[in-house]
Parts: sequence; structure tokens; C-alpha cells
Amino acid sequence: EAEFEKYKEAFRREAQILAKLPKTNGLVSVFLLEEDNNTWYIIMEYLPGQPLDRYLAENGPVDPVWLLKMIKPVLEALDLVHENGLVHRDISPDNLMLSPKKDHLTLMDFGSAVLLNGRPTHAIGKPGFAPIEQYDEKNELTAASDIYAISATIYNLLSGHQPTQATSRVLSKFAGGADPIVRLRSMNDSISQDVEDLVFKGMQLDFRSL
Repeated sequence: EAEFEKYKEAFRREAQILAKLPKTNGLVSVFLLEEDNNTWYIIMEYLPGQPLDRYLAENGPVDPVWLLKMIKPVLEALDLVHENGLVHRDISPDNLMLSPKKDHLTLMDFGSAVLLNGRPTHAIGKPGFAPIEQYDEKNELTAASDIYAISATIYNLLSGHQPTQATSRVLSKFAGGADPIVRLRSMNDSISQDVEDLVFKGMQLDFRSL
């Protein structure tokens, strides 16, 4: 019962912050936070369209120029989320909704959000997209945790391949080996060196160096 109440209170606190965020391009709107049956519920905006993981599966790697244009409002929205004290903690292509006209991206699914610089109630890590610090609930999470995930998402969308899992990258590093992650430009030569450098800077293993 005590464990349940801890999770419930964390959910309420983090959802309350989301509900107070202003309407912003690139971010799903939270309309209401309600309690019923000893449970908190978030009422969110309905987003028509297609998640980017499905779009990627059907169409293959996306155009770099198109993606950089589309991702900008999401990055600005994520900055707002961080300014208000939250870490999304689950950014990946399946949590980015592409509008029916394919002219707008929206970040959604804040079910795993936690307080910025706080220790989460449990560890969560989506393979390929989660930074190493998310695999241990003892670690404090910062904005850099989401920067890693959004950078890994861009990597996936540009290459069509899931990034090497952070745990595998760390193990290789500790064993004295090279980083096993494949360079973007070796898979898609339409990607500029600047874009590749930016993505790999965001995917640094040591989140404190960002």
C-alpha cells in the first residue's frame, strides 16, 4: 500500500506540472487531471496521425532536411518541459506523432515523466534510446537524459537502424574496445558531417559532459 501511494503521488505531482504547461507546438496538451477510484487520470489531447516508428517501417529513412525542420518545434517544446522541472524519460519514434498532412510532429506519452534532477521511483530504459543513467534508479536524471533519447531518435529516423544500446556501448568502453555504434554517414551519405557530429554529441555516454 505504501509503495502504491508513492507511485500515485509521483504521478499526480508530475501530471500537475504537465497540465500547467502552456499550449505549445510540438507538445501534446494536457486538459485535465482527475482522481477517481483511488486513481489519478490524465485527460490529454487526441492526436490523429501516425507514430514515427510506423512511418519509418513503411517508408524507410527520412530526409535529413525534412526531419531537422520537423524536429525543431519538438526540441523547443522539450526545452519548455525541462524549464518546468520535468524529464520525459521515454522519447523514441513511437512517441512522436506525425500529423495526417505530414507537416507537424508532436511529442506525446508522458506516462514515464519524472522530476528534473530527481531520482525516479523505478528504472526504465527503452533499448537503443535510453541513456545509461536510466538503467539505475539511483541516478539523478537531467535534461541531458532526454537529449540522449531525442538524439538516438534522430539517429534511428535518419539511418533506419536502431542505435546500439547504451549498456552495450558502456561495456565495450570498459573492456577497452571502440564504441560499437555505427556512424550515420556510413549508412546514409546524404547526412552532413555537421548533423552527424550533433547527433553523436547528444548521444555521449557521460551525460555530465553535455
